[in-house]
Amino acid sequence: MSTLLRYGPGLLVLLLAFLVARTFALAVVTGGSMSPTLAPGDVCVVVRSEEYVRGDVVLYSSVDGGRVLHRVIVVGPRGLRTQGDANDSLDRDAVSLRQVEGKVVGVIRLSRVLHPASPAFGVNF
Repeated sequence: MSTLLRYGPGLLVLLLAFLVARTFALAVVTGGSMSPTLAPGDVCVVVRSEEYVRGDVVLYSSVDGGRVLHRVIVVGPRGLRTQGDANDSLDRDAVSLRQVEGKVVGVIRLSRVLHPASPAFGVNF
């Protein structure tokens, strides 16, 4: 019993950290392709999903190894077609569901910290 009392709280913290890490991720916006919706410095809360629909903003691994936050424009049999809000055309490559890390469910607008008139935190975009 004393071993459980000694190590139990630490094991509980490790278990909670594992569950939280598997539930959501944070992604920092570094470019302007999602402007004006997202700005460089914004932090996006990303969760895994079973389904993606037109209009979702998703985080995915690109074919060149980078990570991209773009909006779903088309959901098709070959995967998702995405586009940055500030871009004039669809992204070149379709995104397979295996590439998708999750969809954005909230935004911490750190880009607006320099602009006191704007709220720094929000979940809408």
